[in-house]
Amino acid sequence: AGNNSVPTPCAAGAYQNVTGQSECAACPASYYCEGEGTVEPEACPKGAWCPAESALPYANKCPNGTFSDALMLSSESECTPCTPGFYCGEAGLTSPSGECAAGFTCGGGASSSAPDSAEPSGGYTGETCVDRGDADVNDVCPPGHWCGVGSDAPVPCVPGTMSSAYGLTNASQCEPCSAGFYCPDEATTVATMGCEPGYVCRGGDVYPTELCPAGHFCAGNNSVPTPCAAGAYQNVTGQSECAACPASYYCEGEGTVEPEACPKG
Repeated sequence: AGNNSVPTPCAAGAYQNVTGQSECAACPASYYCEGEGTVEPEACPKGAWCPAESALPYANKCPNGTFSDALMLSSESECTPCTPGFYCGEAGLTSPSGECAAGFTCGGGASSSAPDSAEPSGGYTGETCVDRGDADVNDVCPPGHWCGVGSDAPVPCVPGTMSSAYGLTNASQCEPCSAGFYCPDEATTVATMGCEPGYVCRGGDVYPTELCPAGHFCAGNNSVPTPCAAGAYQNVTGQSECAACPASYYCEGEGTVEPEACPKG
């Protein structure tokens, strides 16, 4: 700068790669200039970002939930959100930490293998939490779905099955549709569609397909057919009510299919 008996080294965060200069230059963005007397800036390392005048390589690490496998980032916004199906559990990563845990979904940018939108208040503790919201993409697997290891989105329970529980880990945990109901849609949490009159829904039904048998009636919501009472009969399948036993005949006991002719005497 003048009046120098010895040269003054550039301060950390600055550099000078040309001789005979009266001042140093600020270390440019995407680089760092560590220590004093830097001649050439170093490229910002993977997993970090370096604004102008950076003096250290890892002063600004990509935060939890992100990573970077590229050199020379200049801002945090250039860090890559964690890959869907994976989590990034610490700062400064160059690749994801690992796969999302079973029972959870990591839709992108997850910072935990078991993300939970209810944290830190305790999180999911069982089926009593079925009223909790499930809009977050990084969360416990929501009701009506299951999430295996490395899930990037919940998989819906198939038609004919249902679940009101959080955190299912495989399709077998989806329960059969409730007896007396049918479940035509995927991702059913509670069975609400009652078995139609004239049919029996024994459980796990996608649609009502089993006709009510002869000698019985099915008024609706039937998990088992109801036998015709004594004095009534039904000789046709798929009926919602029984017929009164006609004059000159008798219908003895329950479940009569065909009336018997009244005997002599």
